[in-house]
Amino acid sequence: MNRNLNLKIKESIQTKQLSKNLLLLCLACLHEKITYSERIEARLEKQRDIIAKAALENGIDRKEISQKIVTIHQKDYPKFKQITAVSDIIESGCYAFISGLIPTKGHIHFKTDEELKIDLERKPVKKKIDADSEGFYELCEYVEKQIVYDSLTEDIKKLLQKLKTKTYDYSFILQTFKFYHTDIEKAVQKNKPFESAYSKCQYVCGIIKKKLPEMDDRLQQQEKADEKIINMDFSELNDTGASYQRKTKDDCSKVLNVLW
Repeated sequence: MNRNLNLKIKESIQTKQLSKNLLLLCLACLHEKITYSERIEARLEKQRDIIAKAALENGIDRKEISQKIVTIHQKDYPKFKQITAVSDIIESGCYAFISGLIPTKGHIHFKTDEELKIDLERKPVKKKIDADSEGFYELCEYVEKQIVYDSLTEDIKKLLQKLKTKTYDYSFILQTFKFYHTDIEKAVQKNKPFESAYSKCQYVCGIIKKKLPEMDDRLQQQEKADEKIINMDFSELNDTGASYQRKTKDDCSKVLNVLW
């Protein structure tokens, strides 16, 4: 990335002033990474959807987005740290949109015809499902927004990683965090102030570690209760009697229509 463009991106983030070219640069980088990475990049896909939605809401045409993001040269891609900052600014809702803040001329480079031809021959990589990585990301996101209220440091992430065992995966740990959220809040209020975000998270992880077996017992008891209901004999109920229908969880989520 040339110096002028890097300075403009830094200025945009610091002043929370987004622009057409900044959003296109971010989407170009995310598109490249998501399309050609072997792993399912849940975090990057979420950022892509947030930034794409903001682009559409600020009058950038869908067709222009799909055309431009494949032509922007890789050397001008923002850093992933910068893309995260842009995504966070959009989510906060506190930003100004100034379309021409980052000019194209002298700042952004585009791929040559030969480079575009080579790109057309590339094929998207078949994704490998990495549930463990995605589960850890979701856990970190929850702790960041509901416990620490700030970006997680590497030390805090290591604390969360230590909670995982052969018995308890990240999905189960996240479920425990959510179920005992009220208990955690009361304990934190009672024992604050903490010296740092790390010490607070260390304290909370201590609570969760003790709650994991309890959560496991709860779920096992619930499963037994469900099985008992499923296996009940309803043959003696008359036509006016009550009937039981097992409830199912609707796990469908609405995702922004893919732009490319």
